[in-house]
Amino acid sequence: MDLNNRLAIDENEFLKQLQYLHYPRNVVKIVQTASSYYQRAHRIMGINTEISEEIDRDRDECRSSVVEYVHDIIAAKFRFDHPEFEQLVIPEFEEISSDEERATALWLKFFDAELTRLYKFYPELIREILTAEFFPPPDQRGTASESWLLNYFNHEYYQLFLRKDVTIEENSKEL
Repeated sequence: MDLNNRLAIDENEFLKQLQYLHYPRNVVKIVQTASSYYQRAHRIMGINTEISEEIDRDRDECRSSVVEYVHDIIAAKFRFDHPEFEQLVIPEFEEISSDEERATALWLKFFDAELTRLYKFYPELIREILTAEFFPPPDQRGTASESWLLNYFNHEYYQLFLRKDVTIEENSKEL
């Protein structure tokens, strides 16, 4: 799903390009972090599942489009929170001179913190992301997980989809 066509407030090309440069790292991190949490739970519980068996297989690419959507919606949230990035003064990153370096540092810190927040407060995301990744459609398990994840993220980040030029009722119809 291309968020660029849905978000009326999303016009910061500087941040979009910067985020694109770090896209591979972040998409892989979504799955790797979920896998790490899942493996820890697996060791605690001592119960083998289809997901725990899939984690042990080597993977070099993202197979689920919903994992890409998770990245894209977190990226859009960052842009939503920082619409005028070039004008921000960020004390933590003052020693970094270029806008690109400051934006990169802030973006990667935000992404990692947001992923940690989501997995901490919504642990079911871990299972759903891994199910979508390891059992992609047409497998029914992956299809169900992708649907669950799309609904979850559209609800969690609903403010990204609210258009300023229409009423609340019209916004609700679009979701």
